[in-house]
Amino acid sequence: MKISFFGQRNFKNDSFIKENIDRLLSEMAEHRNECVTVLWGGAQGAQTIAYDYLKTEYDTVKFKPWTTVSRKLYKEESQKGKFDNNYFFLRNIQIVDNSDLVVIFDNGEKDSEVDKVKELVEKKGIQHIIFEDKE
Repeated sequence: MKISFFGQRNFKNDSFIKENIDRLLSEMAEHRNECVTVLWGGAQGAQTIAYDYLKTEYDTVKFKPWTTVSRKLYKEESQKGKFDNNYFFLRNIQIVDNSDLVVIFDNGEKDSEVDKVKELVEKKGIQHIIFEDKE
């Protein structure tokens, strides 16, 4: 099973993330006998906390930002003054499209990237779980 993790970049509650990952993986183990692969984009905050917690136990795949995949495109767009923040979301679309399960950690703070991922999984009907940290 390929699981991806998303969340605000300012998400700092390590214990909340780890406890929910442990509970999720424990529940999955009871019902499945599959290998788990962690998909992530390298963002700070919730993604990095989840990755650091899981990297020694599970296979991981990092999706590179579009700026490192296509330096030419990045340079052309920057020179035109047309830097489009939606390019950052292209990586998230790739991650979501390759996921069997999308896990979103939400600390309640406005984050357009997290909001777009929520909309995307709903629109595509991709299995997802949202863990809300209300503190």
